[in-house]
Amino acid sequence: MTLSLRLGRIAGVEIGLNWSWLVEEDGQAVGLLPFRPVAEMPRREWDDKHVRDCMVEQHQVPQLQQDEPAIDALGELGEATVSPRR
Repeated sequence: MTLSLRLGRIAGVEIGLNWSWLVEEDGQAVGLLPFRPVAEMPRREWDDKHVRDCMVEQHQVPQLQQDEPAIDALGELGEATVSPRR
C-alpha cells in the first residue's frame, strides 16, 4: 500500500506528529509507522513509497508488558533509539 492510499484513508482526522500506527502482515505485527517522518517527507514522494519503506521494524520497537509499571516503561522508551527506514 502506498503512503498516499494509507494516508488518504485517515484524511480528515487531526493527526499529531508523534502518532504511530501498527503495521500488520497476515494478522501479525511487523512494525510501526510513525507519522513524523512521513509528514517531513516531500509530498511528491508519497506515491512512490510504501508503508514498509518508512516503518520502524518490530525488532526495533521496545517491547512493553501491559502489567509493567509505567515508570519502568517510560525508562525503557527513553533509552530506545529507533528510526524508520528511509
